[in-house]
Amino acid sequence: MTLISELTSQSRESTVQLYCLAIYMQPYKWNKLFVTDFTSNPIITGPYTQNYELCNKNLKTMDMLFSLECFPETWNPLIASYKNFHKQDLCEDSFLNELNNYEIDSKVCFLKVNVKCKIYRGVLEGKLLTSELLMKDESQEGREFYERFFSSVSNSFIIKNNVVLKELLPGEFWPKIERALNEEEEEEEEEEEEDEFIRNTQVKRDEEEDVLRADRFNSNELKSSPLPSENDESLFPSSQIPPNSQLNKVTVQNELMSIAPGQSPQPSHLLPLSPPTHSFPPSFAGTNAENDKPPILSISELNQVTKIDSSTYYRTKAFIVGTIPEDLSLVCVKSYDLDSTYSRYKVGDPYLRELQIIICDDSSDESRLTLNDSNSLKITLQGQDILSFFNHNIHDYVETFYTKVESYNHPFNAYLVENRRKFMDINLVRKSTQSDRIDIPIWVSEDLSINSILGQGYRDKDEKNPIYA
Repeated sequence: MTLISELTSQSRESTVQLYCLAIYMQPYKWNKLFVTDFTSNPIITGPYTQNYELCNKNLKTMDMLFSLECFPETWNPLIASYKNFHKQDLCEDSFLNELNNYEIDSKVCFLKVNVKCKIYRGVLEGKLLTSELLMKDESQEGREFYERFFSSVSNSFIIKNNVVLKELLPGEFWPKIERALNEEEEEEEEEEEEDEFIRNTQVKRDEEEDVLRADRFNSNELKSSPLPSENDESLFPSSQIPPNSQLNKVTVQNELMSIAPGQSPQPSHLLPLSPPTHSFPPSFAGTNAENDKPPILSISELNQVTKIDSSTYYRTKAFIVGTIPEDLSLVCVKSYDLDSTYSRYKVGDPYLRELQIIICDDSSDESRLTLNDSNSLKITLQGQDILSFFNHNIHDYVETFYTKVESYNHPFNAYLVENRRKFMDINLVRKSTQSDRIDIPIWVSEDLSINSILGQGYRDKDEKNPIYA
């Protein structure tokens, strides 16, 4: 058994056996599988590796991720073995992933692999020859690998996968799993005690402040100031009067008159020194009581939304300005990969690229449109959302879509010319996507499609009773 840290430039053309954990894959674009045995080696650092955080504990991936060339004839048996044992797929629809990176570290796929080493542009890589699932290996090499695993991953990773880990690891490692679970329970108890202490402290502080405020009010207001009349709005500016305010003022006034001299009013009967203001943020959440639909927001208001919540829907009226890329055929393209065996490029399988639809709600009559954050935003489509937008079943092959995508260019461009500034109702959701392990907020429309754009659903902005696209 060989460690990744033991590989050298002299290892090229040699075949080695590794114990490892599968981290992520690039199956259909690069035919790559990235693994680690939790040891590092600077000569495996290549242009395809990226910083990778394994369950909140950072792997030095530029030194730890070993790139293995993996083709269907070696990949498919591994997928079948994993599904047969775990009763779940190792990867689902990975060909739809925009970046062609499919993360599988959470699947806890321990492997014993045979790899043929090679040097490519000064970087040591491997070609996967055979692989098998690593389960309950009690050899010395297996024990050392499991020890490195536990010292490298976080407790949260162990806790999340404790059931499957007990299926894969020898019994001598179960105490480590139980220890992680016990530590989590202790942390939860400590957090609960701390929260309870904070709540009790806050309640006590609020009660003390209520008493002090009541004393100040009784001594300063009741003795030196006349009671407000029923119609006196000096304490309640018209812009801040809450519903039923007259009734509230009369009730409070009567209660104050019933207080004996020198007696402090109870905190629950206090007349506020400043009335409660019923101010609400823009109606980014909630629904319209009339038709149970979200209220129509301007794009300027939408661009103020920062909360990521896939369950909250927003509604706007806008028109489509264009797309990125402008040529829709560039949404599905083929890669050109270097075949190291023959030192030439070969055409790879088609893959999906991100599509952005630019919308605007500028209602001015100016012929030249200037886009900015106050009048425009981008709706982002990735992966299977692209197929859904073009009315392709998500189970269709990307190859099928590749042969048809160019045909959408002409009707879509004609629509943009013929329907300039034609407004349509658009439903949006604020979600996030990942790029280089960074969460990036994006706008997504789950009901917008090429048919709803080219067919029906657009209306003039000033038209009454707009309907949904």
